[in-house]
Amino acid sequence: MDKVYARVGIGTAYERDDLVPLDELERKLGTDPVFHPEATLTLTSQHQGRLIVLTSACTITVPTDLPNGFSCGWAQYGTGVVTFIGTTIISRNDVRKSDGQYSLGAIAAMPDGKVWLYGELTT
Repeated sequence: MDKVYARVGIGTAYERDDLVPLDELERKLGTDPVFHPEATLTLTSQHQGRLIVLTSACTITVPTDLPNGFSCGWAQYGTGVVTFIGTTIISRNDVRKSDGQYSLGAIAAMPDGKVWLYGELTT
């Protein structure tokens, strides 16, 4: 298995340079795609670092208990709109729908309990 040196544990007492397997690094960077054809999805810690590719219209629920530092990407592959719901979501102009086919974005949980939603979004 190929490995590369990467800085891990950034901002913690455990910050260090370490050998990291390439597949693990890809997952942590959010480039490990998972295709989701269903109409609903509730985010969990299992989605950490994944790129969620939505192949049909989908409503994504962002729960209040996502861990601080959680992040994942999203991509609207199909023509159906992706809608994000949840009480802790914040986004520019409070928009929560994908802007159209091939829209991309991400979700990031912040220390204040808010979850940032960003990318190609519309009302």
